[in-house]
Amino acid sequence: MVLVFDDEPGILDLIVTQIEELDIPVYGSPDIDNWQQLIDDREVRLCIVDVGLRKVNGIELIKKIKEYKPDIQVVCMSVSLLKG
Repeated sequence: MVLVFDDEPGILDLIVTQIEELDIPVYGSPDIDNWQQLIDDREVRLCIVDVGLRKVNGIELIKKIKEYKPDIQVVCMSVSLLKG
């Protein structure tokens, strides 16, 4: 199972849809407050984490995930729009 954390609904839906199209089990969550419960309730093998989360620094969440479950692979991502 892939667990995706992103607090932007459009980005979260896009990532989840793309993973679903590969027939990979995936769960997307905009809420990081219950990250441990989400991991415990699912057989998570990979977490995709937005580094630009509003409530918490995504890098800090990644560190917490790796401390909690070192065997889970983690990918960090960032989506930024540049105006110019």
